[in-house]
Amino acid sequence: MSKRVYLAGAMSGLSDNGGGWRDIYYQFFRGLGWEVSDPRELNTEHYAMLVGGYRFIVEDFAVKNNKSYSEPSDLIKILRFMRDSNYNEAYFKIMKQIINDDLKLIRNSNVLFVYLDKAALSSAGTLGEITYAYSNDIDVALVLVDLEKKDVPDWVLGCASMLAPSLEKAKEFFTLLVS
Repeated sequence: MSKRVYLAGAMSGLSDNGGGWRDIYYQFFRGLGWEVSDPRELNTEHYAMLVGGYRFIVEDFAVKNNKSYSEPSDLIKILRFMRDSNYNEAYFKIMKQIINDDLKLIRNSNVLFVYLDKAALSSAGTLGEITYAYSNDIDVALVLVDLEKKDVPDWVLGCASMLAPSLEKAKEFFTLLVS
């Protein structure tokens, strides 16, 4: 049976959508022969179609932002607009679909690899993923990035199967694990 790792960490509000470290560790785990789940790979075009079904919201977004909605990468901006403009029904429906798809990726993984920095500690998504993985008997590998163990909530530490004080130490651990 092949091993699958899910790359967890903050995404919202980050300029690179949490991509810098994910790109590196995607390649690292692939090099170890693992399958990798990256939440950035969720089908944004599918979500764009869901958003497109709410034409009136997309038109309102275009008017208020002097910008038409044309790229799936605009999805986050449209979702924020929906949230902030009280288009609750549409916003909740699309967010629930995104969350469900994300949790399915985690359910199909053996390890949740968590890039735990200050942004992740304030990310409801990352903290929810940690608890979800733990409650589904999926190993949780916490990697502290510019944090000390004392900075991490006890609940989060209690969900961990492995704790690495740095990304390099995590690499060493997983390299030894497969050798």
